[in-house]
Amino acid sequence: MSKQGKVHVPVTQDEPDQEEFRADDSGPSSQDLIVHNTGLTTSGKIRRLDAMGLTRGQIAKVLNKRYQHVRNVLITPVKKQS
Repeated sequence: MSKQGKVHVPVTQDEPDQEEFRADDSGPSSQDLIVHNTGLTTSGKIRRLDAMGLTRGQIAKVLNKRYQHVRNVLITPVKKQS
């Protein structure tokens, strides 16, 4: 019998890390401002990050939420405020 060793598989960057969204290091990015804004609901943060062009997976990762939560927020119409 032969020994099965670990195979090195190169990692590809299919999805950029959140640091790659930052245009420069002069201050907090708009993404950081949205994520840390205590005046926004989670749904509001999800909608704003989506408007910035982040994918659902990226939004879930940045906000530490499940992909399904992000998807549900984005496919559900916003209720009218009374």
